[in-house]
Amino acid sequence: MKDWYIEDRGGDVYVLYGETYTDKKQVYPDINHEDIVNFFILYNENKTVGYQLTYKYDEKHPKFLTYNSFGIVYNKRKIQFSSSFEVIFEDAVVRFLTWEHKKENEDKPYARDYFLVGRWRSGSGNGDTNNG
Repeated sequence: MKDWYIEDRGGDVYVLYGETYTDKKQVYPDINHEDIVNFFILYNENKTVGYQLTYKYDEKHPKFLTYNSFGIVYNKRKIQFSSSFEVIFEDAVVRFLTWEHKKENEDKPYARDYFLVGRWRSGSGNGDTNNG
């Protein structure tokens, strides 16, 4: 297995192993929707060489953080919420997940948490592989 690493570039999170990408494909959300996060697969010659998670946040929402493990923290008023879990994308390297909370009898999500889970090491990698 290649030595993958994760790097947060302040609004853009990359999971790479050092090879330059020449193209990218948006996986989430689809073209007809908008969200506070976008998830891309990075390619070079039709070969997957990385992943990019782009996120928008304000001071009320946390930045991307890396942990050794993660857990779900439930809202104290969970009786008033219905929750659902979805795997948006999964392959041998990463899993991109969402945990959505909705108020009872409402269609619009009250809150949506995203998780990028995988096998990598934290920190900067072998140099900038962004094709600019």
